[in-house]
Amino acid sequence: MNNKFGFNINLKNSPEEIRALGAKYLKTKEFHEIEVTYYEHLEGVDVFEYNKAVKEICDLYHPEVSVHIIDLCLAEQNFTVRNAIFAEIENCLRYTKWLGGHFMVMHCGKAYGNLHAPILHPDGSRSTPEEAFEVSFGLSVKMMRMACDLAKEYGITIYTENLAAPSLTTTSALLNRYLDEVDKDNLRIVFDVGHCYHTKHDIPSELRAIASRVKHLHIHDNNGEKDLHQPVGEGTLDFRTFVSVLEEIQYDGYLMFELYRCTVDNLADCKQAIIDCMKEKPTT
Repeated sequence: MNNKFGFNINLKNSPEEIRALGAKYLKTKEFHEIEVTYYEHLEGVDVFEYNKAVKEICDLYHPEVSVHIIDLCLAEQNFTVRNAIFAEIENCLRYTKWLGGHFMVMHCGKAYGNLHAPILHPDGSRSTPEEAFEVSFGLSVKMMRMACDLAKEYGITIYTENLAAPSLTTTSALLNRYLDEVDKDNLRIVFDVGHCYHTKHDIPSELRAIASRVKHLHIHDNNGEKDLHQPVGEGTLDFRTFVSVLEEIQYDGYLMFELYRCTVDNLADCKQAIIDCMKEKPTT
């Protein structure tokens, strides 16, 4: 199994901390990838110094770069809003290329909440939740196809992930269906083990179900109840079994720590915890 590690960067990291993380872990090649959160065009948010620090460590140390766009809903029904969302997707693709990246992480959207007109049957009765879900799913698939076509022009692969309800992709079965319907060769899965755990799905079976399509990981811990994005070992997730299944499916992508806030200290502890799991066998 490939044991190249990565860590996420977001606005909880100061510019000074971003530079320190780069010097500590990217310069030494202890970590090989960063996942940067995209924050452009937010009211009252100045990201100049943030972007400057991120660009600096990219240019100095040349890590692999993925960019996580903010949570835009691809299942939006209003086409004026859809056009604005698509424009922001292109802005993020440009940002990813500016950093030298090849990957963008994007949520597929939510069911129900972005449908604005009632779905009525000929007899006047309202739709079922299942029918509304299908409409949302179809809207998201349409938008993702367009996003993948545009991303291909930029040489970028899009990852989408498992999330909690009301997301459209809460399970591996739904992720597989989503990729089947989008049917684009530059759409892949990022498996988020923390999300899988707190939504109470079985991690081994969920991971095996997407084995051929999972090309990226989000690794973080929690207590099984809330999506806390804690460092490995601070929650109750069974990482030994998780790592064992990664070895079983011959996962060869990056191991990305997606923490609430990455620090020099907690990244070292997370990496060592996963390495220790690689040396052990789960007690089953």
